[in-house]
Amino acid sequence: MLPINGSLVLGVISLTYIRPIDLCVLCVFVVRSSRSLARLYFRTHFTHQTLREPIN
Repeated sequence: MLPINGSLVLGVISLTYIRPIDLCVLCVFVVRSSRSLARLYFRTHFTHQTLREPIN
């Protein structure tokens, strides 16, 4: 696994709990930081959103 800045990891983890408009702004930072981190962010975010949605 690649070494990652601790604050960036905390940021990526906390992004899933922030309002969508803030997610868009902070996502740009993640994408600029690293393509692999961007993939990790999107995977974490969409997995979290899927788990939160009620089943109809």
